[in-house]
Amino acid sequence: MIPRGLGCLPSPRDDRDVALDTLRLSTFRAGRDPLAPLSVREHTHAVLDQGSSQSCTGQAVAVGYYCAARGHGIDAPLASPMVLYALGRHLHTPSGGSLLDTGSYLRAVLKAMTKHGVPSEASWPFDMGRINERPPWSVIRSAYDSRGPKGYYRALGTGQDLLDELDDALGEGYPFVWGTRVDRAFQVNDGPEYVPAMADGAGTIGGHALCALGRVWKDGTRWYETQNSWGTGWRGDGFAWLHERWVLDGFDHWLVLP
Repeated sequence: MIPRGLGCLPSPRDDRDVALDTLRLSTFRAGRDPLAPLSVREHTHAVLDQGSSQSCTGQAVAVGYYCAARGHGIDAPLASPMVLYALGRHLHTPSGGSLLDTGSYLRAVLKAMTKHGVPSEASWPFDMGRINERPPWSVIRSAYDSRGPKGYYRALGTGQDLLDELDDALGEGYPFVWGTRVDRAFQVNDGPEYVPAMADGAGTIGGHALCALGRVWKDGTRWYETQNSWGTGWRGDGFAWLHERWVLDGFDHWLVLP
C-alpha cells in the first residue's frame, strides 16, 4: 500500500464559531426536489496529491475555496496548500517554535486564509522537501493583494439535520470540507468508488480532511461525491462516493464563503 498522508486534527467547539445556518441557506430548500442529485464538481480543480505529508487541511481548503469561488463567478487562483498548511500550523505552534509536519485544524487553516488572503499555488508550489519551511514574506504579501474569503461557517447540526444543512450548501453551489477518521481500507487505491461505512470494530489510523462536491440518494441513503488529495490513482481518478456515515461521523464540517 502506498503511504498516504492524513493530518486533520479535530477542531473543538468554540463559541466564536459562526454557525452555517446563519447564512439561511435552508430558505432555498422549498424550491428544490429533496431527492434530486446535487453537484458542484464542474467547478473544482484538478486532484491534488499531498504525498506522505500531513497537509490534508491545506489541500481540502484550497480545493473547496477554488470550487466555491469559480462556481460563483469569481476568477480565483488555486490557493497554495503549502502556504495554507504553514499558516494554519503557525496559529497553534508556540511562539518561536519550528513548524512540524504533524497536521493542523480546518478552523486554523480557514482562519489564516480569511486573515491573510489567498496565496496562489504558483507563489509557493507544493514540495515535500520544504513542508516545514515558513513561506517568505513576499508570498504572504502577495496573498494580501488577492481577494480573500468573506468568512467561514461551521455546520453545528447533528444527525439528519446536519446532512440537510450540508445539502443546502451544495444546493446553493458551495462545497463543504470536513474532517473524519479513516481506516486502512479507506487508503486502498483500487477499492470501490462507492465507499461503504467503516466496518464496526475497524481500527482508525487518523483524521483526514476531504472536500464534498455532490450528493445522491441510493437505496434510502445519502452518498457524497468527495475529492481527496491522494492523487488520481485513488479510487475513481481521485474521487469517490462516500456513505453518509463518513460525514455523520466527521468531527467538524465547514463552508468557506468566497
